[in-house]
Amino acid sequence: MTLTLITDPRYGDARIVSVARACAHLAGFAVQLRDRTDRTDDELMPLAMELRAIAKTLVVNRRFELARRVRADGVHAPAAELDRARDFDLRSAPVHTDDDLQHATIATCLVVSPIFEVPGKGPPRGVAAIRAARALEPNKIIVALGGIDARNARAARDAGADGVAVMRALLDAKDPAEVAQRLLV
Repeated sequence: MTLTLITDPRYGDARIVSVARACAHLAGFAVQLRDRTDRTDDELMPLAMELRAIAKTLVVNRRFELARRVRADGVHAPAAELDRARDFDLRSAPVHTDDDLQHATIATCLVVSPIFEVPGKGPPRGVAAIRAARALEPNKIIVALGGIDARNARAARDAGADGVAVMRALLDAKDPAEVAQRLLV
């Protein structure tokens, strides 16, 4: 089982780095640098370099050149954009619908979401979405995202997910390492 921290710039770079450091010693821990602000790649470079030094696995969301500059392990982007990332072994695509699943042929990793209830998001797809992805793509890495916490991470795994991805579960935690250990069940 793997656990990916997806960064959220609302928490600030210092908090993101602190959480990544607290969890970095755990087997299966990875970081996905996701920043949808107007910061340039040059402005994100210090954070990206720090996360690269901390994380055994670093994925960069939609910023292909930044990913190359920091020697990230992979990129995450919609399947239609992944053609620009053939030089990465790890190519992650979001799967929010069954249609997304059909178009993610170049992806090596599928991030299926939302699995559980997430405030402000559409209705959850449930673990059936994980089962459907696993049945259609038995050899791809499948990561569950959306409302994942220590109470339901096991259900995602039992449905066929190789890992879970979280934001708030770790970034809001008083003890991120303890929460991460429970998520890695």
